[in-house]
Amino acid sequence: MKIIFLGSGTSSGVPVIKCSCLVCSSKDEKDRRMRASILVEKRKRIVIDTGPDFRFQMLEHSIQNLDAALYTHLHYDHIGGMDDLRPFSLNDKQAFPVWADKKCRDEIINKYSYVEQTAGKISNRLPNLQINILKSDKEGEFAPFNIGDIEIQPVRLVHAPQISLDSVGFIFDKKFGYLTDFKTINAEDEKYLYNLKLLVLGAPLPFETSTHISMEQAKALIHKFRPERAFITHISHDVLHRNLEKNLSSDAPPIYPAYDGLSLFL
Repeated sequence: MKIIFLGSGTSSGVPVIKCSCLVCSSKDEKDRRMRASILVEKRKRIVIDTGPDFRFQMLEHSIQNLDAALYTHLHYDHIGGMDDLRPFSLNDKQAFPVWADKKCRDEIINKYSYVEQTAGKISNRLPNLQINILKSDKEGEFAPFNIGDIEIQPVRLVHAPQISLDSVGFIFDKKFGYLTDFKTINAEDEKYLYNLKLLVLGAPLPFETSTHISMEQAKALIHKFRPERAFITHISHDVLHRNLEKNLSSDAPPIYPAYDGLSLFL
């Protein structure tokens, strides 16, 4: 399995418009962060989140084909580039599959109403997307599903508790976990997170906010779940890559800051 970090930044990206801080003016390429997104490849290619940088990310990595998209939640920096999925669905005999929870699906339809109107229709111009709502049992736990031979287990997260906004993490083949925008993890779903080969957590800042864990809280979760390797992503313009790398490098299990273009293999 190959994982590419298409973007490792927060909603504003780095550099931030009109900002001349130390990070935004840095010449280190690892301090340039597009909106958070990853590509998972194991015969099939799956993208998680298509933010407003999605078109450039596809061009930057010369990605000519995709098999599916997964969405973590409904915020613009995670769905804002969805329209650029169109080239991957044109002239296809089957609709391009997308998975999201119900709230995210409803927001997508609200913003991109043509998705419902064009689903199943083959065209040279219009997208042919099929949005699948993640299935859950009567207790609300998400059911696993497969894309090709990749098994995917969604994980319930809370992103903004003050407005009851949830998000979704994803576990691939019981080996790799990707949990980006969240404040808490559903206690019943923690069982999926122990002893993974790789765990990626979104932690934008050194301090806690109302919608995100801090970097110290991310480290505590990594120590709790004990993956073989761990990375922090969704990083703001408050932290230089080299400083974050230095601060994390002494931890066990090893923790690293992600950066745009980083490729990992499992």
